[in-house]
Amino acid sequence: MRRAHDVGGAPGFGPIAIEKNEPVFHEEWEGRVFGMMTTIGHRTFPMRPAIESIDPATYLASSYYQKWLNALEIGFVQSGTFTDDELGNRVELHRANPGTPVSPNHDTGLTHAARENRYSQRSPKYDGDPVFSVGDSVLTRHIDPSGHTRIPRYAQGKHGTVHALRGVYDLLDLKVQDVRKPEPVYTVGFDARELWGDEAESSQRVYIDLWESYLLLPNQSDKTP
Repeated sequence: MRRAHDVGGAPGFGPIAIEKNEPVFHEEWEGRVFGMMTTIGHRTFPMRPAIESIDPATYLASSYYQKWLNALEIGFVQSGTFTDDELGNRVELHRANPGTPVSPNHDTGLTHAARENRYSQRSPKYDGDPVFSVGDSVLTRHIDPSGHTRIPRYAQGKHGTVHALRGVYDLLDLKVQDVRKPEPVYTVGFDARELWGDEAESSQRVYIDLWESYLLLPNQSDKTP
């Protein structure tokens, strides 16, 4: 089933509008949302499932950082950081009194811990050898999980070529469930027409970073465990 966050290649969405000289943040609140998400948000709750649980109509009508803000609200409520009522009361306070100052954080220890947590990620231990090498032909699997996955629908069941090995990372399909399964990650190149059909430009290639369990040898069955 196609979901609102996975619409690559779907008709009806029109071209991507590219803003010339686009700023990093269009408004100050976007920077604050970025700071919250990258320091404490995705360490408190699984970020991707929260984003993907946004109501489809709201998701499609929201800007990039509006999606992040909605996900923060969903995730913090689900994790028990605050309640729906507490969030609603705070929103109403600022709506009725726009000049109300935001409560500052004077806990320097918390700030330091958030920074350390953000920039202290370590590569997972992995004792195996990569199955694929640069130049290998591969076939992507058909995956339709009930939860999060990092392989877009338009790239499933397609033939590509391994372009690079990017290292070993926890499979995010499982990490969002608090299960660690380290796997090699490859950059796989696809001819545009393999993904989009004959209407695509024949000279274009698309490169996607994919975990090893998404990939098969071209002669393998998609039912291979």
